[in-house]
Amino acid sequence: MHQQIRSTTAKSPPDLEAFLQVLADADPPITVVQVGGSDIELGGELAFSVSDADHERALSALAVAGYTTSVQVIEPIWVDLDDPFGLLQCIQTAKGRNTLTGQGIRDLAIGRARADGLVPVSVSFGARRDQSAEA
Repeated sequence: MHQQIRSTTAKSPPDLEAFLQVLADADPPITVVQVGGSDIELGGELAFSVSDADHERALSALAVAGYTTSVQVIEPIWVDLDDPFGLLQCIQTAKGRNTLTGQGIRDLAIGRARADGLVPVSVSFGARRDQSAEA
């Protein structure tokens, strides 16, 4: 499926609109098919996917525009979000794949439903913060 692209939206200052405009201005425009993230204009990251055919074009367009990007390959987990336990099953599957790393869930990216009703959900993981330092 789609590889996820993660990037800060900052050149200076962070601006999600300007970041997305780069994709919209590509010829032909690059459509985002899955998106998530946190603290996007506050030092965090945007996590998104485009079609497999547009992946390299998206990376190139962002690089030309001066954005630094990193690619993290995350295989989406397909779930029926109309199922009351669909998201729970997705998280259980993702945590099962990540059991030995000791990392916690960093974010979710949820895409558009397919014709069969299934929705791609990507779960990414990151190092756990020391919660005692936050207290």
